[in-house]
Amino acid sequence: ILRNKYREGINMIKTVSALIDLCVIIFDLLVFTRMVTLKKDTPVHKLIMYSGCVLIIAVYFIAAYVFNIPSSTASVVCMSIPSLLLFFILSKYKDARFFLTFCFVDSVTLILAFIARYITIGTGVFGNVITLFILVGLLVITFTVGRTYFSQYRKLLEYVDTGWRAMMISSVLIYFALVFFAIYPEPLVNRVEYGPVYLVFSAVVLSCYVVFITSAIKTSKIYEQSKQLQQEWEWHKIAYVDGLTGCANRTAYIEKLNDLERSSLMDHSICVLVFDIDNFK
Repeated sequence: ILRNKYREGINMIKTVSALIDLCVIIFDLLVFTRMVTLKKDTPVHKLIMYSGCVLIIAVYFIAAYVFNIPSSTASVVCMSIPSLLLFFILSKYKDARFFLTFCFVDSVTLILAFIARYITIGTGVFGNVITLFILVGLLVITFTVGRTYFSQYRKLLEYVDTGWRAMMISSVLIYFALVFFAIYPEPLVNRVEYGPVYLVFSAVVLSCYVVFITSAIKTSKIYEQSKQLQQEWEWHKIAYVDGLTGCANRTAYIEKLNDLERSSLMDHSICVLVFDIDNFK
């Protein structure tokens, strides 16, 4: 009886661990589907994108739970590389903007996966179940609250096409550092004592990304304000400038006359010069 209960407990832990991995992978792929800008925003391309995501999830689970490949290795080989190729083919931007976005999303996912795996070590079924509920809640909150931020990020990718290369290089280095520390010289789950060090490094990475997101949002708002000012200037030009000569028109003249009338109340002198060139005043 004890042996059967032990087996049931082990199977329960494996099932919950698989569900935790599923939540982490779904989080990674869905976030990227919200942040990437498709080359052609059509139902066919969306179907290809989501079908590819389902296939990536299936391949990862076969590698990790059928062939017992370490999860850190399986995530790189069966998820990161295929998702990179899939989204690169479908993405509208095939430059530093794409690789920055990919490394950013994958880095956050690696940190999330490590924290989840680190919590579940030695905590039994209860710790696994709590971690699963936390991940599901995080997934729901991310896609409920982050909808506006995803939209602003895509607009920023469209509006600003320079200055991404330096951020991309930093993001790539951070991403490879996270992968390297997690799998070398052996998977981090076999080196539990190094968990706090990885957590500190992850906290530094997340703080840098928070600064990046905040700066991106501010840049997007500044661009929208400058675009609005430019539009207002265009309206002002249409209202007050003659399209043929580029000179101030009658509306501008009347407004200036009103200003002069108001200033005349302060005992200022007003002088008017009229140039008549072949009856063109």
